[in-house]
Amino acid sequence: MAERRRGSGGASRQPDLFAQPKISLPDNHPMVVLTDTVDWTEMEVRAEKIRAKKLKNAAGRPPQLRATLGALTLMALRRLPYREVEEQIRYYAPARYLCGLTETDWTPDFTTIQDFAQLMGEDGVKLINEGVVEQAVKLGLADAKVVVLFGKAPRSYAYDRAGHSERNIDRLREIGVRDVGLAPRGNTPWEVEALVKARLIKERALVEGSIGTIKCPKYGFNRPAARSVAMMGVCGQRAVLGLNLTKLARGAARNSGVALAS
Repeated sequence: MAERRRGSGGASRQPDLFAQPKISLPDNHPMVVLTDTVDWTEMEVRAEKIRAKKLKNAAGRPPQLRATLGALTLMALRRLPYREVEEQIRYYAPARYLCGLTETDWTPDFTTIQDFAQLMGEDGVKLINEGVVEQAVKLGLADAKVVVLFGKAPRSYAYDRAGHSERNIDRLREIGVRDVGLAPRGNTPWEVEALVKARLIKERALVEGSIGTIKCPKYGFNRPAARSVAMMGVCGQRAVLGLNLTKLARGAARNSGVALAS
């Protein structure tokens, strides 16, 4: 168990302005490993891009991006409602460390966290997700080909019978998907040739495990607590972000020879 003074996380490139009090946190706690791995400076840059795009002006107090990004990360990792996120950050030391708040008594309230999450929206969470995947590639934890997929239509796409419809097929072709592998219902023929069909079925099977994981209660992809189409998109991106963050922490711990605490 080490004494830590870094409130902004080990990967941040921003120096601390004041001396920070020491807190005792286990080196193998997942939130500690994640905090020391994520490049928070890059995450802030990405969040600021979304803010500048959506806000009409820069009036008001400057945002606490580091803390609110940590809160968003906590929500992705544990699927917590806004009030519980506030309580975790206020009273749980690893969560405070995750938010870079070990040197202050201030805690973002649930309305601040909610406003930030709504401002980021689906595009914001997706942009942060891209940063996490890019960092995983730099650490050798993911294939560089994965990054290319973000924001671009894949050449091939496969999905089960629930997604099959003429409208969906037309939409996929419209955005540039060449091989549309939506499993047809009944005796309807596939939209692709036999060899392509076999390849798409195999590739689809390889991601079934990840799809099942993000549907579990921990990440909440399935039946999210959303009341609008926009928030459905946010919850979907947040579930994938939670899985990617978990994999990033596990990979970083493995590279460092650390056994994560359960």
